[in-house]
Amino acid sequence: MGKVLLVVLDGASFHLLKEFKDDLRSFSTIIKEGIWGNLKSVFPSITPVALAALFSGKEPEHNGITGPKIFIKNKPLYKPLSAFSSTSLIDEPIWVYLSKKDTNYRSFISTIIT
Repeated sequence: MGKVLLVVLDGASFHLLKEFKDDLRSFSTIIKEGIWGNLKSVFPSITPVALAALFSGKEPEHNGITGPKIFIKNKPLYKPLSAFSSTSLIDEPIWVYLSKKDTNYRSFISTIIT
């Protein structure tokens, strides 16, 4: 089975990565040996909305994450859910979907916050 490494540089412009790829040896190798490209984001193009679309494969109106906070009907407006958690998704992230199928797919999810 092949391996997939998905690298998300939140807030990084693709043109900057291309400009400095020779100074960033790891990214230079990924660009030379892997598959890469410039992606179009969803609207609004903020972290939780974009990542929810990426992880679920669905647009914001279909995955339930349309902003940084999620307001639930019949719940107080001062207690919204955070959209920075995959528990707020209406649909399952792709790694959950694949784990339920009769496949040998395994996932490792990691984040680095700086």
